[in-house]
Amino acid sequence: MLRPVHFLIYLNRSGSTLLAQKLSQFEDIAVGLECSLGKGFSPNFYVENTKQLNYWLDQAYADNKFLSWGISRDILYQALQSQKMPFRIDKFLKCAMNEQFKDDSAKILIHKGREIFGNLEYSLQLFDDAKVVFIQRDPRAIYNSQKKSIDSFTKQPMQTDVVRFAIDYKNTKLRLKHYFKRRNLKNRLLVVNYEDLLKHEHEELKKIIEFLDVSSCKRKNFSGYNSNIPAEQQHLHENIDKGNIKERIFAWKKELALEDQIFLNIVLKKEIYIKDKSDINIRYLSLKKLTQFIKRIFLFYYKNLPKQYIKIILIKIRMRNSF
Repeated sequence: MLRPVHFLIYLNRSGSTLLAQKLSQFEDIAVGLECSLGKGFSPNFYVENTKQLNYWLDQAYADNKFLSWGISRDILYQALQSQKMPFRIDKFLKCAMNEQFKDDSAKILIHKGREIFGNLEYSLQLFDDAKVVFIQRDPRAIYNSQKKSIDSFTKQPMQTDVVRFAIDYKNTKLRLKHYFKRRNLKNRLLVVNYEDLLKHEHEELKKIIEFLDVSSCKRKNFSGYNSNIPAEQQHLHENIDKGNIKERIFAWKKELALEDQIFLNIVLKKEIYIKDKSDINIRYLSLKKLTQFIKRIFLFYYKNLPKQYIKIILIKIRMRNSF
């Protein structure tokens, strides 16, 4: 009997690894590592014969992050062969994660990744016993962290284009808003604020435990989630074992360029759920930076905003036709 798989979804640098660390302390929960099996894998995965099964296994084992799960290909192949064909991504992920945690007595498994977020309704039809925890964070803090964080594989900063970041963040919040309007998703989707997790850990974890319907008993011998993270990714999570560093909530005020702060304050005014008392506006910008700021505003509103309205329409149409 395969244990149910739930999902921890996030934007990069939102505090998902910290939450994974905290959830892994509970004896009923095992949180897996992320992988890079993205857009072309999850929605297109379909197996009705051995040839197709080997094709998708080739794709999976070409991903270094998936390899770090430490699952024998032969064993996973056998586990999937025992499933009734045809099957989709739900059986693959359940078999892989159940094998990954074969020596763990946890009652539920949590996949850490955002692959299903683009079409959550369809994915939760496949994973009919799954729930989703989405961790969000102040966009100014996320961008500040992404700008400083070096990607394990590209060796480049995760993000340096504040306009692109703002559009992605706005689209993510838009999707969340529409998902919550779906009655069939309301009881299966929980949003957790990173800042609340730091300030009110006990209350936030209790909320998640009740949402997942598992025991609040903690493991007796917990080695830490961070110990499972591959060496090449460890530099991204240096603070994970330092506990709740509340100072990081507003660290962006000192570390993020003033023009970036002002830009995000303006274009993400509706999405920013943490209100701070900082009094900053464009009068503090030099003429050169003011010119750059105006260009960014133009790019955001006049070149990319129409696409957002189209996405709103497409999301609504998709939701209307999903069920």
